[in-house]
Amino acid sequence: MASKSSEKIFEPSFCWVVALKAEAQPLISMLNLRSISNGLDFPIYTNAETRHALVISGVGTVKSAVAATYLRLVCNVKSFAAWINFGIAGYYSESVGQIIQAIKVSDLARNKSYFPGVRLTKIIAIAPLYTVSQVEKAYLQPALFDMEAAGFCEIVPSFCCNELIFVLKVVSDTPKTSAEIISK
Repeated sequence: MASKSSEKIFEPSFCWVVALKAEAQPLISMLNLRSISNGLDFPIYTNAETRHALVISGVGTVKSAVAATYLRLVCNVKSFAAWINFGIAGYYSESVGQIIQAIKVSDLARNKSYFPGVRLTKIIAIAPLYTVSQVEKAYLQPALFDMEAAGFCEIVPSFCCNELIFVLKVVSDTPKTSAEIISK
């Protein structure tokens, strides 16, 4: 291994926090990311040329927050980097496969709300998102439902300005399409 003085310092401009490897795999492929951390607590993938870094957090708000912090420290992320929480989410209506930007993230367990990033309404659909502790099956609100975004939205504003924080979800299940049939 080269000494630290001869290594090029990698400072990502785009930091992705994704719960599961299956959710991350399309990004890893599309962005040509390579693993840098087989032995670390949270797997990290990077591409120094395009300045993307991705961490796989595991399921839950705490893991999402800790993984974001971990990525920031391991990759020396500066305050000008954009942060994106990407993954699957349940949705109240049928549109499986659609990407939706969460414009309000509500942590139902702690009764807190966050308003991440600039709205990209001209290029992507938007919706509120509720972070829940277990898979949502009732879909009583016209919103997205996930298990990580609130943890991400709570910690990441301490790394950068709010305008650089985004929550993007792929609709995976709806009242008509059960979460039980989700696969890689």
